[in-house]
Amino acid sequence: MFTQQNSVTETKCAGLVRLFEDAERFYLFISPQTAHILPKRDFKAGSIDDFQTFVANVTGMRFEKS
Repeated sequence: MFTQQNSVTETKCAGLVRLFEDAERFYLFISPQTAHILPKRDFKAGSIDDFQTFVANVTGMRFEKS
């Protein structure tokens, strides 16, 4: 589930087709050309490493890096 201010978007991890990250953001692709973009600066609870590990464990994929 992804939230932004007053909106909520839910995506099942099984629906992700690609994981990518650069220095400032995570990109969780739900199709080859559509991604949820999560700025790393917006993480308030937990760590970025914990998030990466959680997503990798749930999806069986690893984040590609730029």
